[in-house]
Amino acid sequence: RTKETFEVLGLLQAEMGKTNNGCLVFANCEYKLVNKVLRWFAKEFDIPPTHWSWYIRINLEEPNDPNILRNLTEEMKAYWLAHAPIDFTMAHPKTLCFVKETENKTPKNHGTIMIELKRNLFSQIIKKYVRDLSYSMLNYEKEEIQAFMRAIIAGEGCVELNKNEMKYRVHISVSKENEKEIYFLCLQKLGIVSKKYPGDKLVISRRENNLQLLEQQLMTLSSSKYAKFLYIMKLYDGIRNETGYFRPKGVNRPANKT
Repeated sequence: RTKETFEVLGLLQAEMGKTNNGCLVFANCEYKLVNKVLRWFAKEFDIPPTHWSWYIRINLEEPNDPNILRNLTEEMKAYWLAHAPIDFTMAHPKTLCFVKETENKTPKNHGTIMIELKRNLFSQIIKKYVRDLSYSMLNYEKEEIQAFMRAIIAGEGCVELNKNEMKYRVHISVSKENEKEIYFLCLQKLGIVSKKYPGDKLVISRRENNLQLLEQQLMTLSSSKYAKFLYIMKLYDGIRNETGYFRPKGVNRPANKT
């Protein structure tokens, strides 16, 4: 029961394939999160990163020009082989997969890597454990709930910035109503108010709630989301006086008067 374990289990809850197909699949576009998952399986179950097969999915339509296709495939493969401890021999025959009917003309990142472990019984055990833990999360300690929700936000979160409408919000995508309720109650237990919307969205907004996300370090697992969130927090007037963040080096947060 370590922070790392609850973070990885939260990432699996957010980004792991849930069907019982005999295969454990995790997908993400941030190599640091992928590496965290690979390290945890190596440490806890002695499954080396080189045992995982993999392919890359990119949000582009497949180009008709074979030269463009080849160069794009090599570029994406080179990136992930340089940033994740995967084995080049474990790549799928079709290493780069595309999507249909997208308006994107150029890649916005280096794609989403899909790592797979084909072990039927093991995958069933992990999927059941992740589900059981997620559905009983309210019974765990505050620090463990924080680690779990930090991972849920990293995997399924989205930071919204709309200066014109003064909307500074964090969305959590969750399609199942029972899971939405669990996340809602977990945040509530951490002193954070969220709002359940119809469909697949749970939203955290308002200064006091965003400040709790900051102070409890619930946005820190995803580097890209954390950077955008910090930018949003700097837009609040007087934020430097409310938190130890954003203050010049050597200047401490003023003590509360009693």
